[in-house]
Amino acid sequence: MPSPLFPTTIMARTDLSDAAKVVAIAILWHVRPADDRMTCWPSNRRLAEMTGKTIRTVQRRILELEAAGVVQRPDVSGVGRRILEVVPDSIEPETTNDMGTSQVTRGGVTDDMGGVSPMSPIRKARKKGKEESPHKPPHGGISEKVDEVLSAFNDVAGRDYRTGPKRSKAHARLITARLKQEVEASGGDMDQAATRAVLLVRCYQEKWGDDPKMCDYVRPSTLFQAAKWADRMDDTRRWVTGRNGR
Repeated sequence: MPSPLFPTTIMARTDLSDAAKVVAIAILWHVRPADDRMTCWPSNRRLAEMTGKTIRTVQRRILELEAAGVVQRPDVSGVGRRILEVVPDSIEPETTNDMGTSQVTRGGVTDDMGGVSPMSPIRKARKKGKEESPHKPPHGGISEKVDEVLSAFNDVAGRDYRTGPKRSKAHARLITARLKQEVEASGGDMDQAATRAVLLVRCYQEKWGDDPKMCDYVRPSTLFQAAKWADRMDDTRRWVTGRNGR
């Protein structure tokens, strides 16, 4: 079912190319009406088919839309597909009230634009959710925890992953996302999440390290997949329990 939202503001913008506007409409078509986060995951091929553009053109126009603040890519590393999130303010249509004052319709609520505009209901919900999160992971020291996990791969599995400022951005995003996921799922802090992640690496090196068909899969892109993280942590807990019972 296509989104009922019509991007009036996008169409009126003069800082976007016509091709970018067409791609934006195609992206918005995929947003589910009930999704407050306004996320979707159409492939470049799908968007190219809808817009009549080449895949390369779609890729360039998405970059243009990101630079213009129309869409953004949330931190969902490891899900195996690209996620796009439409920025609410970029699609909220601007109207004029009886007094000639510019207004913006936000989720069915019209706000006067005199002075500072209040946040939209979507952004209020996001902010409230963040404030009420019982296990909001701290950001301080996250780089050190990522390096701790990468070092475990190097030490245990014989990898040669870079740490420090030269670490892979893809590895940093993936490991950070799983550490935060572990804090949310199991509680504790980032130190404890990193310790459990290191144990996971050791567990799967012991399970797969001597198997010629599986040893190459002892790597972040496999072990730190979001969809399989909970199952891998359960395996790790059983492995730790078994070792402690020896």
